[in-house]
Amino acid sequence: MGIAYFGLAYHEQRVGKWSEAWEHYDKAAGVLWRSGELHLWATIQMWVTLLISARDSLPSALEHLQSALQATREGGDRVGTAWLEGLRGILVAQLGDVDAGLRAQQESLQFLDQVPDYQGTTGLRGTVARCYLLRAELVEAQREIDAAQAGIALHQVRGVACTSVMLADAEAQVLRAELATGRDLKRALERARAACRRAVDHARFDNVGLPAAHRSAGQLEWLRGNLASARQHWQRSMDEASVWVRGMRWA
Repeated sequence: MGIAYFGLAYHEQRVGKWSEAWEHYDKAAGVLWRSGELHLWATIQMWVTLLISARDSLPSALEHLQSALQATREGGDRVGTAWLEGLRGILVAQLGDVDAGLRAQQESLQFLDQVPDYQGTTGLRGTVARCYLLRAELVEAQREIDAAQAGIALHQVRGVACTSVMLADAEAQVLRAELATGRDLKRALERARAACRRAVDHARFDNVGLPAAHRSAGQLEWLRGNLASARQHWQRSMDEASVWVRGMRWA
């Protein structure tokens, strides 16, 4: 029953039925908590945290996540704790403390690598890479992107776990194009264009990634001198981001 509610909530979230998604996440969490299924319960708390961050604020989402973390720690679920701790690192970085957020994600990544959890490590490598890019550390970011892409190919990782990797790759390739000169510029622009196309195509499956994917595509078009196309991508980025804001105004 808990899994059924979970699947229903995820579908409703994807199609924008926010109120229904919230209700069914809550029902799924209740069933899974009573049955002692902390793994799936922790997964639900990650999605609930995302909804709270869109509906209310990042600090509110972080507060909810801290309560969930306490529960998984007390329940002895080390994998669920690592998932939530990694998400805590992402929120902390988004709130402006990139260094602390990066450390939290790296600690979770180190543990999940040992499990191993291929889905979890793939997603975290993407978000770790994006943190490095926020610090303009392109070499370190590319190391994580390369490791994630190798894992995706080796272990056939698919779905939402790949979104952060696609976004990180697009952002890294656009930054590399921005830094390129002379003969290297044409090749860098071609690689950035391919990476941005992959990110946008993937984000059509996982629409949470659409704002960032179009933002990178807009930056690339600006570098290429296509200002009209750049404005179209940036407007699409803002439109997709506003979908979350509008969608969460049901409370």
